[in-house]
Amino acid sequence: MKTPHIPVLLDEVLSGFNDIKSGYFVDCTLGYAGHSEAMLHTYEHLQHIGIDRDDEALSFSKNRLTSFKDKSRLYKGTFSTVFPMLKESPIVGVLADFGVSSLQLDKKERGFSFLSDNLDMRMDISAKLSAYEVVNGYDQERLEYILHHYGEVRSYKRVASAIIEARSKKPIESAIELSDIICGVVPRGGKIHPATLSFQ
Repeated sequence: MKTPHIPVLLDEVLSGFNDIKSGYFVDCTLGYAGHSEAMLHTYEHLQHIGIDRDDEALSFSKNRLTSFKDKSRLYKGTFSTVFPMLKESPIVGVLADFGVSSLQLDKKERGFSFLSDNLDMRMDISAKLSAYEVVNGYDQERLEYILHHYGEVRSYKRVASAIIEARSKKPIESAIELSDIICGVVPRGGKIHPATLSFQ
């Protein structure tokens, strides 16, 4: 099976669990199971729980971990909702790699990239709410709240106003359009793209 992603800091992650006892370790952000597979190979006494909300990642990981099917359980959802409901015991270790997967960024149809032709940004593609609905449907106050509290965008009022103005002429249909709108009101500074905080 061709692996679409190389897990970061793999040696460091493995060494961090050197003294782990028998029980379950939980990969809260399973992704393509690179870390989980290595953990199961290295620590044969462990049982595994993987959590992710991306159907594509779960499907790939299920196949990747076939040889560990008696020791591995996969759950769909966010770690914040699934983890408190786990009944497996004892849980002896937790791994979490927060952030958007590079594979999600690389796939333009997912809408995470500044260069994407659509406006989706759903980590769980079965979710009803996409970035398109948020950008084109939320009022200015709600947009400001999201940009300010989740993106920590300093110019959140200007960005929200620019979005409202642009969509009054036509719907914002792509990440490229949204990025251009943001770049029009947020000055470029250093190496970071002006739309980075808004997109996160």
